[in-house]
Amino acid sequence: MISKIFISYCFVILISFSHSAMGQGLDIDNFISSILENNPGVKRIIAEKDIAAGELKSSSGVDDAIISSSIKLSRDEPNNLTGSEASRSNDALLNLSYDRVYSDYGTRISLNYNNQYTDRNPALAVSGNNFYQPSFTIGVIQPLLKNAKGIQDRLNIETNEINLELAKLSVLEDVESYITQLAALYVDWYLASRELEISKEVYYQIKDQEELTRIKVERQVIEKYELLRVQETREDYYSRWQQAKGKFTGLTHQIHYQMNLNTKESEKDYKPVNPKSSSIIANEKNAVKDEDYLTTGSRLNKILQALEKQQVILLNAREDSRKYDLNLSLGYNHHGIDEQFSDAHANNMDNNDYSIMLEYKYPLGNRKATGDYETQIAKQQQIEASTEKTLIDSVAKLADLKAQLSHLIISIESIDRKIKLATEKLKEEKTLFNIGKLDLFELLNDQSLQLESRLGREKLYTQMLVLKLSIGEMLDYNLDSYEMVSNKK
Repeated sequence: MISKIFISYCFVILISFSHSAMGQGLDIDNFISSILENNPGVKRIIAEKDIAAGELKSSSGVDDAIISSSIKLSRDEPNNLTGSEASRSNDALLNLSYDRVYSDYGTRISLNYNNQYTDRNPALAVSGNNFYQPSFTIGVIQPLLKNAKGIQDRLNIETNEINLELAKLSVLEDVESYITQLAALYVDWYLASRELEISKEVYYQIKDQEELTRIKVERQVIEKYELLRVQETREDYYSRWQQAKGKFTGLTHQIHYQMNLNTKESEKDYKPVNPKSSSIIANEKNAVKDEDYLTTGSRLNKILQALEKQQVILLNAREDSRKYDLNLSLGYNHHGIDEQFSDAHANNMDNNDYSIMLEYKYPLGNRKATGDYETQIAKQQQIEASTEKTLIDSVAKLADLKAQLSHLIISIESIDRKIKLATEKLKEEKTLFNIGKLDLFELLNDQSLQLESRLGREKLYTQMLVLKLSIGEMLDYNLDSYEMVSNKK
């Protein structure tokens, strides 16, 4: 009897050793490193920053100058119906222009060069048959009320600058949320591995118990129904072992796919490592951040402040749009005429024209601009209230998570003591059962209770890890932890 039990015990040890030897340990920090390097979900999130940067660059194009040119050829035939002197004219017009908006001031500048060559028959008395008419024009338009400092011109630039700032913060927030979600998946994988180990261990224990019970039945020490009871329990434990194996195998596949490794790497038989001491879960470093971190230096607070700043920019633009248009326009034209191209530009380009205009537009009622302004005021108030509520909810949630974590730690300590006592109790009960002083039913019942306690303890432990991950996410610690790990490598 003793030899059979010893052989069975050695078999359990051998199976456990072979199982541990087959798997290569994958800790949670390396898992997250792989996620950040290979997972397409991270790349999708990071692309949001590039999109915002492209939109900012696009909106900055308002300050880009525009250079244009054109050549026009025309021919005018005489009109005999008017009774005027018959004339024929062939013209060629060259135009070069430069237009630029200075969004910082709202100023518009236009530079134009024109040169018209004319072949006329009959000739004009002043210029003859062939002559050139070059001209150089400068135009400046300066808003004095609406858009006086380019507030409308710069609206898209300033809002997209905020959008880029928001995108950078949101990318960090979203990546942190993503790796926290996958870190929780890793914790589930670790829990599944512990459930698999415990259920397998208990199954082989009940196998030993079955063997001992069979010997007692053969020796007619106990009744046969006792063996049937043990076999029934053994089948129950076997079923639980297979369920745990299925859960662990499924989560292992998820881990492999999330890491998005190449074929050779994905074929490795990974096994989880207790994440208790990993950088991402070691919550004692969170204590460095004070209690006011959420409402002062957190990324969440920076995002909310940026949203409020964006609303101020929009409100200022809407307020400016209520103003009336008052634009000052200045023009200067320098031109001349001569039969020779060079003389037309040098000697005879002596005519100067000047213009100044003050343009005023008064929209009657101005209801659209007023409605837009009032709407923006309401939106700003809504954002301010939403910001305050979000911060209050976040502070309350953090306090709740910390309270849960504190009591969960106490609960785990208590169940550890319970398991220790139950283990000592089972040791004594097995001794009593072996000498026939304890009923088998009581032993099996206590073994089941201890199994449930051990499994319950593992679930509480992984709940604690998930709580630490949630707290770390709120304190912007999870992603920082990865960065610290990366810097060490």
